Amino acid sequence: MDRRFGILIVIVAVLIVGGGLTSFIAAEGTTGLLPGLITVTRIPEASVNQFGANQGLWFALMVGFILFNLVGASLTFAVLIWFLDKNVQKARVEKNANHATIQEAFRLNRDKESAKLSAQTQNKS
Repeated sequence: MDRRFGILIVIVAVLIVGGGLTSFIAAEGTTGLLPGLITVTRIPEASVNQFGANQGLWFALMVGFILFNLVGASLTFAVLIWFLDKNVQKARVEKNANHATIQEAFRLNRDKESAKLSAQTQNKS
């Protein structure tokens, strides 16, 4: 448990540092921050940190489409699992009822046999 918690802390720390670095680069530019980072363009349509009006619209539509499909697929899967589980529960109830009926039949047969044996024993004496 402690090891998992430590791994979680490391992952969260790496994500926070990466997010901070990304936001700093987007705000300040790359001059002198890290060697090798070069700002290629300041045009929003060509930048990875900025977006134009149409790019934002298309991104929002894409995310909405993906979320809509994920929710739809999840609901379909949930209904399918619910239906299958309902049938499994029904089969278990029928199996238990059938098993109880068989046990009852064996008990009745055993009682009849024991009654016959006791009647035969009483007739002999």
